[in-house]
Amino acid sequence: MTATKVSAEEVVRQFLAEAEKRSVNTARGYETDISKFIKATFGKSIEIITVEDFESIDYNIFAHYIESIKKSSNSTVNRSISTIRTLMKYLKARSVIKRDIAYLDLIKLKKNKSVRIDIMPRQVVLNYISEAGKERNHARMKQCLIILAVDTALRLEDLLEIEWSQFSPREDDVVMRGYGKGGDWLEKINYNVYEQLLELKVEGQRKVFAPLSEKNVQDMMNRIKKNLDYQESSYSFHSFKKAAVTFTYRITGDFLEAMKKGKHANPETTMIYLEEENYGATGMFSLGEFDSETYKNIAHEDLLKVIGEMNKDTIHLLNIKATRMKEKGLI
Repeated sequence: MTATKVSAEEVVRQFLAEAEKRSVNTARGYETDISKFIKATFGKSIEIITVEDFESIDYNIFAHYIESIKKSSNSTVNRSISTIRTLMKYLKARSVIKRDIAYLDLIKLKKNKSVRIDIMPRQVVLNYISEAGKERNHARMKQCLIILAVDTALRLEDLLEIEWSQFSPREDDVVMRGYGKGGDWLEKINYNVYEQLLELKVEGQRKVFAPLSEKNVQDMMNRIKKNLDYQESSYSFHSFKKAAVTFTYRITGDFLEAMKKGKHANPETTMIYLEEENYGATGMFSLGEFDSETYKNIAHEDLLKVIGEMNKDTIHLLNIKATRMKEKGLI
């Protein structure tokens, strides 16, 4: 029995439909990028594109398109590259096209030159959560949104798409699974955070943060920045993700864990996220010679003074370590 041959449009629509199951916003972005590529390359729309058109795409065609949009922001160019790569790999995997697509890996992403977004210290995060609780509409939901953002390092668009079915309570924690810009992701939260989310649950409502929209959240962030007089900073909702990645690095000391937390495919992206304090010359020898036992040989009161001068995030990590050691009976 001969298999029914599907059209190029049908396959593209299936590709978008599968993306929409994971994230509506991702699917919309894919459709925009694909439509622009097809229009610029073939002068066609998705409705009339053919398999032969896709089969004809080679390195030169792809590179020429990237050159034609080079005046766009680097993030826009990189998103377009990623979208077309993903689509072509999908077409190849479905045996819609036969051409060798190894050339896709020769098209390199452009260096990120996006505007620097400040990372939020823990106290600033707490201030934002407190201020969100004063919002006129959906105050508690907005607080929980920030809490989950800092706990999971998920992007706003992914957070707003989260459904209750993505949570799997276990004996010691709650697992969350989903799909976003960086691909499949898995996060764990404790029951305290999960129980706060459950306060929002409405019978028959699939999405955790419905009816919030990206505009609702951005408007909230602007109000809070003004109310807390943080207008000189570049704080945005993405600052919560940066805070999550940096906190993971500080608590684990493991760059790969921080990279995993950020759902980053490129280590350079994680490096941009990890913003530690500037201590001046930080080379092993430029820092000078210090007695590694100093902290053991100063008075308790003086040690407390030293700790008090450290940044709030470091103190928070000390408190976590002390609490866990107490629970284990080690101190």
